[in-house]
Amino acid sequence: MLSFARGGRASVNPSLYRQLVGSLNYLTITRLDISFAVQQVSQFMQAPRHLHFAAVRRIIRYLKGTSSRGLFFPKSKKQDRVSKSSTESEYRAMSSAYSEITWLRGLLGELGFSQLQSTPFHADNTSAIQIAANPVFHERTKHNEVDCHSIRESFH
Repeated sequence: MLSFARGGRASVNPSLYRQLVGSLNYLTITRLDISFAVQQVSQFMQAPRHLHFAAVRRIIRYLKGTSSRGLFFPKSKKQDRVSKSSTESEYRAMSSAYSEITWLRGLLGELGFSQLQSTPFHADNTSAIQIAANPVFHERTKHNEVDCHSIRESFH
């Protein structure tokens, strides 16, 4: 696993190091406690040394000892649809958020807290905003389901 480079410094097999660090990087999704350490060892992917490999091994030992920790997502599920572009996924997210806002405003109204002002709605995807604001049915967006187009009604 170790080989000696010029100057007597111990170098590590870079592909093994990259594989381990990549796996650790993937784990940071549910194990936020190792994010900083993994970020630190990720800086040495090009030319890892024995010291860096020792740090990776230490992170792995830590994970073994704390296997019951982590973020668990019991309510999560796979998406039922796959978007083909970021614009489509942003448009779907806008539609979903709009539906939630509409439902919450209705609930507040039933509880006697009628909303007199409109609810601010912020989006940062220019293409999705243009599709939502334009009532003309675009050829490029015909694959979007009708329920997603409900957000267009809010712009008019």
